[in-house]
Amino acid sequence: MAALVSEYTLEFFTLLNARGKKELIEWCMKEGLIASSYECPKCNEQMGLNERKSVVLDGFEWRCRKKNRRGDLLSIQDGKAKDRLLFPEDTFMPYSVFEPEPTQLHAECHNHHTRRQIYRHISAKRNRRTTAQQLANQFLAASGKQISRKTVARLLRGEGLYARRPVVCVPLTRQHRTARLQWCREHHNWTEQDWACVLFSDESRFILSSDCRRQLIWRESGTAYRAENILEKDRYPTCSIMVWAGIMINGRTRLHVVANGTMTGQRYIDEVLLPHVRLFRGAVVDKFVFMDDNATCHRTLAVQDCLESEGIQRLVWPARSPDLNPIENVWDALGRQVAGLNYPPTNKNTLIRALTEEWDKLPQQLLDNVVQSMVRRVECCITLHGGHIPY
Repeated sequence: MAALVSEYTLEFFTLLNARGKKELIEWCMKEGLIASSYECPKCNEQMGLNERKSVVLDGFEWRCRKKNRRGDLLSIQDGKAKDRLLFPEDTFMPYSVFEPEPTQLHAECHNHHTRRQIYRHISAKRNRRTTAQQLANQFLAASGKQISRKTVARLLRGEGLYARRPVVCVPLTRQHRTARLQWCREHHNWTEQDWACVLFSDESRFILSSDCRRQLIWRESGTAYRAENILEKDRYPTCSIMVWAGIMINGRTRLHVVANGTMTGQRYIDEVLLPHVRLFRGAVVDKFVFMDDNATCHRTLAVQDCLESEGIQRLVWPARSPDLNPIENVWDALGRQVAGLNYPPTNKNTLIRALTEEWDKLPQQLLDNVVQSMVRRVECCITLHGGHIPY
């Protein structure tokens, strides 16, 4: 048997590389390893060996000539079978007889289906905005084989790749990443008690018709265009409200609505710092640190003089870092609460009233949790070398 194995191994791969699969099958029949036909196990009719081409597997299979019923599959893929070669029972021979010793030739004999999966996997990672149809077209141009976009999507899901909307973040340059990393390293030793003394503040703008694409509804299949399942909104926002607020452990400021116009340095002093931050500072007995971002209206000389005159310590904040500010998560929760009301606001006044009421209803535990997450945010930003963090 050893001599038979060696002889057939050499002849097998010589024919496969030089002539192809069809000549190989004819040689196997000539040598008596494969019968030219055998009886169908169900109807006892003669079965013939026909070539089969498939998206998943190419090979040869036995078919009943009368019923066109499939028999055992003879699978030959670049010199390596998927499981084994299946022959009629009287001439059955496992594929191990034909399998050579591990050589360079054997290492190059990969399953075509696996190679196709790897190709699509790598192509999708190289350009993650490539659609499934584009990947199918690329594979058709590269291999000459047609596959559907559903097949591509299914195989990519098997590799752990799913089609999802990308997360939208502010652009970061190398200087921004360096500044964020340096700031996080300077505050790496801060504990939750240190962050509990910080009042995190920011402005946010809410529009009358919510543009949050994450708001979901419950509906039956095929009822997308029913009146109760349609969300009507203007293409361009007709009404928007800017608000300001601050949060810290065991406390929050009142929600301040910025009236007509934009926030300027003087308005920031008159409407935010003096009536809200200064009074909040007086109510806090322990250490107090005020945090605001690097918006133009926050960094004027008049604002800096006002903070120094009131004895309010300001926390230096890195540019382009909304993901480090915990109040951004609170704005998101507030927007969800307003969007989920049974009677959504229909004009400017009802929007202001809804925002004010829902702000007061936000649980303090939510505010405490996002402030306490500052330790993890700093650590995550250091791990990512100043890049975007998942907060």
